Amino acid sequence: MNEQSYDKIAEWFVNYRKSSEVDSYILWFIERIKKGGKIFDAGCGGGVPNARF
Repeated sequence: MNEQSYDKIAEWFVNYRKSSEVDSYILWFIERIKKGGKIFDAGCGGGVPNARF
């Protein structure tokens, strides 16, 4: 995917990311992280930190 393709879906992605459906996936994931566990963030997404949602 190149920058031009990403720019076409960026606004849609950020709006989708705000949906409760996505939050349920994140909560499901978080519940499975062991205390002290680490997560690798590959930097994909809309450029907005998850904490802002």
